[in-house]
Amino acid sequence: MLKTIPKISCSLLAAVDSDVALPDVLKKLDVLGVDIIHYDVSDNPKTLHLKDIDHLRQNTHLPFDIHLSVEDPTPYLADLKLQPDDYFCFHVENGLSWSQLENIRYQLGCNFGLAINTDTPVSELFEKAQILDYVLFMSATPGVSGGAFNDKVVDKIKAFRRAFPKVKVHVDGGVNHLSAALLRELEVDVLISGSYILKNDDHLVQLVKLFGRNLYLRVADIMRSHNQIPRVGPDTEICQVVLEMNTKLVGCTCVVDHDNRLLGLITDGDIRRRLIVQPDLSNLKAKDLMAPNPFVVKPDMRLLNLLRELDKRHAGFDVIPVVDSSNQCMGLVWLRDIITSHAL
Repeated sequence: MLKTIPKISCSLLAAVDSDVALPDVLKKLDVLGVDIIHYDVSDNPKTLHLKDIDHLRQNTHLPFDIHLSVEDPTPYLADLKLQPDDYFCFHVENGLSWSQLENIRYQLGCNFGLAINTDTPVSELFEKAQILDYVLFMSATPGVSGGAFNDKVVDKIKAFRRAFPKVKVHVDGGVNHLSAALLRELEVDVLISGSYILKNDDHLVQLVKLFGRNLYLRVADIMRSHNQIPRVGPDTEICQVVLEMNTKLVGCTCVVDHDNRLLGLITDGDIRRRLIVQPDLSNLKAKDLMAPNPFVVKPDMRLLNLLRELDKRHAGFDVIPVVDSSNQCMGLVWLRDIITSHAL
C-alpha cells in the first residue's frame, strides 16, 4: 500500500508582514491546491485574529485550521462559529479537564485537537487523546513564523502513534522539503508550512517539494497512449484478446466500441479467475469477461488528486483507463508509474 499522502496546511501567519493583502494570498493558495489554511492566534496583538476569519473566508473555499496558542483559551471561545470541516486546537499545556474539552468540542462542532509544545512530554496527551480528532505536534516555537525544525518531535510522534494509531497527526514548525521527507516517512497526516511556501517567489515549486515527488504532474504526463494501449471490440474472441495483450506487453486491454468509446476493461487476472471455473474459454467474447463501467480518470487530473481519490475509495487498482469528456479511450495509467514518477 502507498504511504499516507499528507495534506498541506499553509500558515497564513507567514504572510502577515508581506506586501500582499491576506485576501489575495488566500485566493492564490486556492488556485495552487493547498488543502487547509493554518491560522495562528496568540496573545500577541501582531498575530492573526479570530474576528477576521468570517471576512477572510469569503476569499477561499478551504477549511480553516485554527491554532490557539494563548495562556487562557476560554475568552476566545465566546461566539466562535466554525464550519464542520474546520480544525480547531489549543494547547495541552493549558491544562483543561476532560469535561471542559468535551464541552468545547461539542460547542465548536468541527475537527477538534490539542497542540503540544516541543519540550512537553508526550505522555501529557495520553489521558485526553481518546476525545481528540488530531494532535498538533509543535516542532518549533509556536506563534513565530520561520522557526527551525526540532527533531525531538520525531520520537514523540512515534510514541503517540503506537498508543493512538487512529488519531490524526499534524506537525507545525520548520517544515521544509528536508523535514517533510522525514515526516512523510512517519506518515504524518497534515504538514503545516508557512514561510517555506509563502516567502518564496514560486509557491508551486515549494508545494511540490513538500510532497517530495512530482505529484503535481497530470495523468496525461505519465499515461501510456496510442499504439501502446491494447484495444479490442466487445465481440472479439478471447484468444484474440490475449494475443492483443501479449503483443502490446500489457496485462490488460480496453474494450471499446467502433467510435473508441470505453465499454469495459479486461485484465489478465480476470482471465485467470475465469479459467479456474471454466477451463474452455473458446466460446467467450470480450464482452463476456470485461468489467463494465470501470473506474476512469481524465487526462488533466493531477496525480495527487488521483492518489487521494484511490485512498478515499480504499481501491487497489493496478491500472486505470484514461478517457476524455466523451468517454473516448485515450490511454492507461499504472499505479507503479505514479509511484515512480520523477522526484524533484
